[in-house]
Amino acid sequence: MKHLSKTGIEYGDYNWNFYPGCLHKPQGVCPPDFKCWAESMSKRQREDFHKPHLLPEQLLAPLNIKKPSRILVNFMGDLFGDWVEPNMDITQLLKEHVPDEYSIVGNWTLKESTFHIIRNCLRHTFVFLTKNPAGLLKWAPFPDNCQVGFSAWNRESLLAGCRVMQDVAARVRFVSVEPMLGDCWVLPSTLVLAGIDLVIIGAQTRPFRAPELAWLKDLVDIADKAGAKVFIKDNLYDFLMKQPHDDRFWEDMSTLRQELPE
Repeated sequence: MKHLSKTGIEYGDYNWNFYPGCLHKPQGVCPPDFKCWAESMSKRQREDFHKPHLLPEQLLAPLNIKKPSRILVNFMGDLFGDWVEPNMDITQLLKEHVPDEYSIVGNWTLKESTFHIIRNCLRHTFVFLTKNPAGLLKWAPFPDNCQVGFSAWNRESLLAGCRVMQDVAARVRFVSVEPMLGDCWVLPSTLVLAGIDLVIIGAQTRPFRAPELAWLKDLVDIADKAGAKVFIKDNLYDFLMKQPHDDRFWEDMSTLRQELPE
C-alpha cells in the first residue's frame, strides 16, 4: 500500500494525491499572471501537469496514518475540475491495483471509493480545495470529517465562489485567497461570507508578490464581521513584520494569526 507524503502547507499534515494534474490554466480559469506552484513541482518531477490521471493505488494510503491528522486531498490537481467525473466506474482499476487483502465487491465509483476511505478514517480531517466551486455540487454532501473550500484571488472570484458555497453541503466551508491579487472588499460582509467558516490568506510566492496592505486589512475585517476564522499563511510573515504592528494579523508579537475550525 502506498504511503502519504508530508506537506509543507501550514494547515495540513499530509498530501493525498490520487488524481494529479490540472487543466484550469489552459482552460483560462486561472488569472493570466497566476504562478501555479503545483505545475512547477510537476515539471521538477518531469511529469505532465496538463494530463490529469487517476492513481488508484494511492486511494488506500490514508489508512496507513494512525495519528489524527489533517490530510490535504489532491492539492496537486483539482478533483472538482470539469474533466473529473465523480461517478466514473473505477472497479476494474481497483481490482488491478489494490492489494489482494482488500477484496473489491460490487461496483465502485470514484466518489464512492474516496468517501468510503474518508468515512473509515474518522480520526482524520480531510481538506478539499478547488478553483471550480461549482464542481463541488457533484460531490456533495461531504462526510462530516471534511473541510471544503475554494480558491479566490480578487473580489469577483470571492463573490462568485461564496454564492456557490451556500449550496454545498459540508460541515466546514472555507475560502483560500492565495495568491491575493486584488481587492476583496465587499458589503455586506455578513451576507457575502454567510456559511463560510474560515478565510485563508496568502501571497504569491514564486516570484514573491505581496498583496496591498489595505487589501489584507479589508479581507480580515470582513472575515471578522462575518464570524469566520482567519488563517494568515507564513509567506506573509516577512511582509507583515515590516509593517506597523496590527493585532488583526498577529496572535502575539511574533506569531501570525492562524485559526482553524475544529
